[in-house]
Amino acid sequence: VLQFGFHSAALQGLVVSSPSLGAFLGSVFIFRLSDWLGRRAELRIGAVLYMVGASLEVLSGAAILPDWLFVGLLLIGRTVYGFGIAFAMHGGPTYISEMAPSEMRGLLVSLKEAAIVAGILTGYVLGNAFSKTTGGWVYAYGCSLLMSSTMLVLSLFTIPRSCRWLVLSGLDDEALESMRFVYTEERALEEF
Repeated sequence: VLQFGFHSAALQGLVVSSPSLGAFLGSVFIFRLSDWLGRRAELRIGAVLYMVGASLEVLSGAAILPDWLFVGLLLIGRTVYGFGIAFAMHGGPTYISEMAPSEMRGLLVSLKEAAIVAGILTGYVLGNAFSKTTGGWVYAYGCSLLMSSTMLVLSLFTIPRSCRWLVLSGLDDEALESMRFVYTEERALEEF
């Protein structure tokens, strides 16, 4: 923001905090829709929101734009990214709790938290690596497109819908099939 002549501490604070605003608003939104959407859909929507937010962030710095448009795109992109955080942070642990065997849930949620910390560390490393490059922040935001597209592809092709959500939706046959993704046949029938 400083390189574009915006030296206002309030504006800098708004840019930094806009993902938190998006996450807050997204949390209010997702709690109303989560049972209707399902966990896998939450993860997919979160990935798409990450991609849209990151694309807007990159677009804000990738072209010669009037200052008001640059700031607007940056704020909107970061807020949309925050919405993605809300969807992913609700969908991820809920999906784990609904699909994982009880003896592994704690471990899997801990691994999810470790992945979040690794992602934050990666962001800091990339931010530092691009800090000496003019407009390097655009590249750092662009790197998040790789991570979010990977999240989307993996949620599209590797995980079934949550068995608990399927049961609550009256889709018992699909729920049993979903359980077979995680459990042996005997254990799936027993858990079902």
